Amino acid sequence: MKNKLKPLTLLLAALFGGAVYGGAANAAFSADDAGTAAAQFLKTGPGARANGMGEAFTAAADDATAIYWNPAGLARLPGQEVSFTHALMFDDIRYEWASYARPTAIGTFAAGVQYLSYGDITTRDAFGTGTGSISPGDLCATLAYARNVLGLGAGVSFKYISSKIQHNASAAAVDAGAQYALSPEIDLGAALQNAGSGLKYGGKSDPLPLMVKAGAAYHPLENLALAADVVMPSDNGVYFAGGTEYTRKLGAGITAAVRGGYNTISKDLDGSGFALGLGLKYKSLDIDYAYTPLGSLGDTSRFSIGARF
Repeated sequence: MKNKLKPLTLLLAALFGGAVYGGAANAAFSADDAGTAAAQFLKTGPGARANGMGEAFTAAADDATAIYWNPAGLARLPGQEVSFTHALMFDDIRYEWASYARPTAIGTFAAGVQYLSYGDITTRDAFGTGTGSISPGDLCATLAYARNVLGLGAGVSFKYISSKIQHNASAAAVDAGAQYALSPEIDLGAALQNAGSGLKYGGKSDPLPLMVKAGAAYHPLENLALAADVVMPSDNGVYFAGGTEYTRKLGAGITAAVRGGYNTISKDLDGSGFALGLGLKYKSLDIDYAYTPLGSLGDTSRFSIGARF
């Protein structure tokens, strides 16, 4: 057992060390730090499957959305894969995601892009008179690479981040992650997200929302998965996420999935924190849906399509 844990222990040390180097050492991991980081859209992840499991996906990531959740998961892909996500959020906010991953003899290469649109907002002068409108939006383009090294899945992502309100601001960041199969039933994972330069508006630079994650996924049955994550963000308190996925073959190449999850990051919102999801797989095509209530803010629905070829 000690020999099995050694590779992941070394990787965890490297990730946490990188977090310290990147500035997490100055973070209190407290709710009092809420609002101290820019580019909050980077916390909005793709994939109805992952969101239906309460975002507990650090160790479970094994599809093209792993570019976001844990780039090490890309090393698990048996072939080429594409993924698309569309989310209907509160106040006319729309979220879009597209990614492509391709395994090769030297590792898996992938690219992804996410975009958050806030709709049209009327601008007003000091007297409340309308002066026009703006269309704010946030974009992140990502290139990723992953491979298995001595039984350890390791991956890295490079991000270009652009945010627009009335003027544009940009930043660069790196994600890194690892996954390790402790046994046929248990997977472990760790990830560092958004380590990079600050987002600069009007001469002032605000830090990105750095996050360190560690998780485990357990498969007590072939068609049942349980997952749990602990997340340490630089701009909030430590929180936890848990989720489950149950699949059942319906015949003729069709498999259905039911998912549920919960995370504590938004527990103060009435009815929030919980998530529900459904999935349907037909041969190499996946269609997924996730529903996430956000209390007084409203509800969020995510639709995803993934294909392998």
